[in-house]
Amino acid sequence: MPKEIGATKKISTQIVPVVGMTKSIELELFSIMKKLKVVRAESYNKLGSINHWGMDWKKAIPEIKSFRTPDTLGLPAKLMDWTINDCAKAITAQQAACSAAVIKKIYNRFSGKENQKTRKELCKKLKTLEFLNVPLLHRLVRKEFQRGHSWVDHQIVYQQAGYKCQRLSRNTYQLELAGLTKGKGTR
Repeated sequence: MPKEIGATKKISTQIVPVVGMTKSIELELFSIMKKLKVVRAESYNKLGSINHWGMDWKKAIPEIKSFRTPDTLGLPAKLMDWTINDCAKAITAQQAACSAAVIKKIYNRFSGKENQKTRKELCKKLKTLEFLNVPLLHRLVRKEFQRGHSWVDHQIVYQQAGYKCQRLSRNTYQLELAGLTKGKGTR
């Protein structure tokens, strides 16, 4: 059989309604959401600017923790790290989409073989902050790059180590999440 080349993998998230939750758990979850909203907003304000163009998302945590620590918000460090990484990845995706749109405009404006050198040079400058010195690139990036809005309000980002799911019966599952207190999960 021939091997499939370039097959896209579909990733989906299943959303199910919560049937039972105590009031204290609900209050704790809303408290976590409110605190993570601050982290998300500050991450977008800091990392979403043009000055952090092309920054590796793995270097985002020390950048944010230089002015905001988990202790100041009363959050577990892992929850804060996961949220910062999620924001940094979203910003990286926005920058990649902007770069693709700008490269498309460059190719439309400088078409043909005679402009190949110019296109290559402009695309090379787009990968670094050097594009700020080229008025055309700077203008195109400013036009395409939608800075700093996540459109996410109440979201808690968990990695696999942050939760456990246990099947209680055929249609009932119990989800245990890492909470605000160390060693004590919320069910």
